[in-house]
Amino acid sequence: MLWVDPTDPSVFFAVTELDMASAADADTEMEVREVIEAASAILTELSAHRIHPAGTSEEEFVCNSRLRRMRPVYGPVREVLSVTRQTATGAQEPLAGGWTLAQGAIHFPYDRRSTGRSGRGMLHCAPETGVFRVHYRFASTLSAAARNAVLEYARQLWLARQESAECQLPDRVTSISREGVSMEIFDPQDYLTNGKVGLPRVDTWLAGVNLTGKARRPAGVYTPDSPPAVPSRVIVTRTP
Repeated sequence: MLWVDPTDPSVFFAVTELDMASAADADTEMEVREVIEAASAILTELSAHRIHPAGTSEEEFVCNSRLRRMRPVYGPVREVLSVTRQTATGAQEPLAGGWTLAQGAIHFPYDRRSTGRSGRGMLHCAPETGVFRVHYRFASTLSAAARNAVLEYARQLWLARQESAECQLPDRVTSISREGVSMEIFDPQDYLTNGKVGLPRVDTWLAGVNLTGKARRPAGVYTPDSPPAVPSRVIVTRTP
């Protein structure tokens, strides 16, 4: 999920400080794309998926008598494209309709059925309890501040890949003890676990985004040149 277009000359320059027309080649363009992908994915995670470009997503939802509302990971939801229900054989059965959008959630219809003498009702998903797969379209929540944050982060990831002394990312750490002198270098994972990346301006922006809550998912670790099989766990480390 790219927050900015890596083929945009202004984006290319912001990341590399090189002119795209004269400096770009296939390898450089791929590296720029990779650091933008990494920065975008990490900031999406650390902002609890509140900040993201427009797109579509598929999620599964287990509906039962008490739970008939699904709050998607990405929002705001613009349109429910399709809903299918998993049958007993494992096949997906399409639902023609019946769900509604309200207050950022997808609501499923229900039948009110008598439970006996008390006359109280129970809520039942229609057509019945089961696992639903929802395909929906969501809008962009990117702002100018978000664009600046991802470009700054991608720039530092680029410098790390070039092994540049200008890189401001915190070094990966070890404890060293030699001749009675102890040194402890900081581990960037501590920053990421606490919802930070180690860059003051980016961390200030993240703090503002996460003011009303914390990230829903913990971060994982990988390097930009070796992405994981599952793109939802993304953290970049740098070794001195």
